[in-house]
Formats: sequence, C-alpha cells, structure tokens
Amino acid sequence: MKQREVSVSTNSEGSELLADILMEMSVHGVIIYDSADLYRNKTWDYIDESATAVYGRDGEVTVKGYIAVRDSASLDRIERRIEKLKDFCEREGVDYGTLKIETKLVDDDKWRDVWKKSFKPVKHGNVVICPEWENYIPRDDEYVVRIDPGLAFGTGEHETTDMILTLMQSFDYDGKEVVDIGCGSGILGITARVLGANSVTFIDNDEQAVEATSKNLSLNAIAIDDGVEVQKANLTDNAMRKYDIAFANLTADILLLLVEGVKDCLKEQAVILMSGIINSKIEQVLTAYKMAGFVLIESQNKGEWNAIIMRLEPKM
Repeated sequence: MKQREVSVSTNSEGSELLADILMEMSVHGVIIYDSADLYRNKTWDYIDESATAVYGRDGEVTVKGYIAVRDSASLDRIERRIEKLKDFCEREGVDYGTLKIETKLVDDDKWRDVWKKSFKPVKHGNVVICPEWENYIPRDDEYVVRIDPGLAFGTGEHETTDMILTLMQSFDYDGKEVVDIGCGSGILGITARVLGANSVTFIDNDEQAVEATSKNLSLNAIAIDDGVEVQKANLTDNAMRKYDIAFANLTADILLLLVEGVKDCLKEQAVILMSGIINSKIEQVLTAYKMAGFVLIESQNKGEWNAIIMRLEPKM
C-alpha cells in the first residue's frame, strides 16, 4: 500500500510546530529528522555517511508526515497552513527555516521500517525508554518503560522529553495523583506510574494519541482501572479532580493558553513539570505562570529548548 510522504524543511525552533500542523491535518504519522540528533549527540562514536542523507547537515531539520494517496483535501489544508505560517514569519520576523514542501509516494511498510530502525533504547537517569521490539535487559537500578509510539509523539529521544524524564525522577510518587496533559504516547504518565504514582490521568485531544497511550499502558502491564484513566479531551477542560503533579510537554504557546486551566486542576503546593519551551519564549512562560501564583523550583536548558518545574503556592 502506498502513502504520500509530505516533507517540510524547517529548523529546530520550528520543528515541533510543524509536527503539530502535520498531525492536525489528519496525517497518519510524523517523523522529525533533526541533524542536531546526530551532530550534537556526544554519545555517538561514529556516524555513517548514509545517516547524513536522511538527517541532513548540521542545522537542518525535516518534518515528514504521511497521508493517504487520495487524500488531496489534507494535502491542500497542509499547504494552506504552511503558507499562513510563512506570512506570519515574514510579518513577525520569525525564522522557521525555508518551510519548503515536497511530496512523494512511498510504500507504507518502508516508512514504518525506517522509523523503527531509528528508535533504540534511550536511558534517562534510571529510566530506560525501550521500543517494544527491542530485547533490553535492565540493570538492578533501572526502570524500563516499553513504548510503541505508534502515530503519536514521545519516544524520549528529543531534548524536551529527555529533560522532563530526567527532572521527574527527583520526585517521590508514593500516594501521589498525577496528570499527563497532552500525553501523546503516554511516556511521561507511564513513567510516573512505574515510579510508584498512586493514580495517573492521561489527557489528549488527539484520538491517535489516546490509542497509542492505551497500547503503551498494556505493553507495561498497566491496566486502565480506578488508578489509571485515559481521556480524549481538550487538555485541562475535563479535569474532574485536583492533582499533586502535572506533566505538560507541549509548546510555549499552548502552555500560555493553559495557565488558568492548569492552576484549576492542581492542589496547593502541587508541582508542574513543563517542557517544549524555546529560548525566545521562556521568560514569557515564566512570567505568566508566576502571575498565576506559581514559583520556579528548577529549570534546565538544552540547546534551544527549556524545561521547568514550578510549584503552585497557597493562596494568602
């Protein structure tokens, strides 16, 4: 079976936004090829020349999505959204790269195989994110979270996910109620459950993310019951109770829209771990959350990305 591959050239700052656009336009799968994963990763001993053909040279990012061959409506919507984004970048002086679009037909199995080959076990502190098809034997001090991201985001390889996975291990989850806002593949909430969280609520407005999270819960032998819930909702809209810990690995613009919703779904002294914040937006996010009653506990930066931990202070 054939798929139409839609490739958009961008840079690291624009990669998450472009991925969101492609997923939103009924695309059946998204891959981000960021050369930073090759050239800034100090763990590689050797980079095969064939890898540069896929990822490009340093500074290049390509976001690829896959839609049905006959789905011309989705392709038209993608092209219109990219044109609007180009206008925005020109008007506001924002650099998201060339935003050049290219399309070609590929075999359905081919792109899935390429994607699987690029996903290997990744260690974050004592947590190892492992694809379901890899036979990884953990050490005594390691926690393994098995993932098939399916068509949703979240493999642990991107800087934003890496930072939040590392930061979250400093918390004691015993007896805690956790919410994973915009859960994607469910990687953060599942890790919290593996680390001992009493309950975890997964929320995402994308049906594919809900399906991927449900599958990944099963891969980790976690049943959907009184302690685990998966919701298809507009992020904080359906939060029925208050939580001790929240995760939100989103974009800065979405985090800014969610300030009041996040505040309403958290207990006093609760903490939220946020990631996906580019350097140019970090101060704006910090200011908005501080005005809502949060205080900064810890921050981390990797390249153009930031992750932060904030605590909701009690009302005076």
